[in-house]
Amino acid sequence: MDTAIAGFLGAIIGAAASLIGLAIQQHYHTKRERLKIASDLGLSEYKYDLENTVARGGGLVAPISAYVIYHARILDEMAKGPISPETIKTLHEERDKVLEAFVNTSRLDD
Repeated sequence: MDTAIAGFLGAIIGAAASLIGLAIQQHYHTKRERLKIASDLGLSEYKYDLENTVARGGGLVAPISAYVIYHARILDEMAKGPISPETIKTLHEERDKVLEAFVNTSRLDD
């Protein structure tokens, strides 16, 4: 009887360890996918702003990293649940602070 109980407990511990490992792996996979999506969105917005800046005859364009940071924050908030107008306002304020932090933005004077 003791052997059966030990075997049963071993199976439960093994299954729990496997499930915990899968949960951790899924967490990091989701995080990587979210960053990839943020990168794609940031690149698209960067290209759009770059094209508009060139069409206007030049001006400042923030580095692509600023766009990626902004979209990563939006996706993080979306993952938490519904987004309120206050959250959008906060994210825009954070974006403005990030853009201000990039003092060496590129100037397009083509």
